[in-house]
Amino acid sequence: MSTTTAKKPYPLGLDNPFIVRARIGTSKWEIIDRDTRHCLGVYPNELVAYDCRRAMLRHAGYDA
Repeated sequence: MSTTTAKKPYPLGLDNPFIVRARIGTSKWEIIDRDTRHCLGVYPNELVAYDCRRAMLRHAGYDA
């Protein structure tokens, strides 16, 4: 018997609880909570923003 808990599958498209988008008028990227529409963080480029979203998903229990 395994004592590890099953992780939720990686959310794709509309199921993803975090949105990564470019900030208008700047070269920065931001992560937005899909439910509350609050900005969770601003990042210098797209790669860093996606890596941070992956870390947030892992923390939320997804298999990211």
